[in-house]
Amino acid sequence: MSKPLPAVAALTCLAVACGGPPSPGGPGPGGPPPGDPDPATRPAACPVDPLSIPFGRYLPATLPDAFVEAPRPPHGSPPPCAGTYVVGQSLTGVIWGDAFPGGVDGRVTGCVAGATWRGRVAPGVVGPPPAFACGAGRSSATITVDFAITYGADFDRLSLDEPPEACVYRSGLHVEAFDGPGDDNLDAAVRDRVRADVLRQLDRDVATELNLLPLGDVASGAPLRDGHDGRCPGWTEAAMPLP
Repeated sequence: MSKPLPAVAALTCLAVACGGPPSPGGPGPGGPPPGDPDPATRPAACPVDPLSIPFGRYLPATLPDAFVEAPRPPHGSPPPCAGTYVVGQSLTGVIWGDAFPGGVDGRVTGCVAGATWRGRVAPGVVGPPPAFACGAGRSSATITVDFAITYGADFDRLSLDEPPEACVYRSGLHVEAFDGPGDDNLDAAVRDRVRADVLRQLDRDVATELNLLPLGDVASGAPLRDGHDGRCPGWTEAAMPLP
């Protein structure tokens, strides 16, 4: 496991490596790095842990298309439709994170106060009679959902046999006030799939940010290698809040 940074390192990050107080006009000398959110815009709903190394990162603009199987009704009867496609997904917002919150070794917490998901629910495949495409005959107009996220993760060094690179080995998130596409039969399935996609992307973004922080022999000091999703082998999803 990684070792917590001494308090002086966290203070150094706050005063120097993490940019210090933001300068007027956005990125520049004394301000946040180009492409990173301005720390001055961190909302009160996501307070900074005073013992942590804080960071902010924009959420990705797009998420991959996904096929969601229809939930099976009780008693094992065939589902009324085969499933649906969630397409054209985009996610906007900022995750405000804290590495070593409360001085806890190898932990990251995160908060997204105002995330927005947009996507379309397209009809799925047609199954054998009497199954039919979920959402058939319904408009596939873009759906917009605003929600909040509470995130937590534990991280470690990817491998002792390779150059140092931090990875997430356990993570979870809690999504608040997410309303599905309006199809009672698919709301829960779509929500769970979107939730899984968001968690996967947050793990990658957090691991990327961790590797750019001064974490000694745990982090690489560089972005994630191509093809690395930020998760350790054997990653598991945890219930929130983390134990």
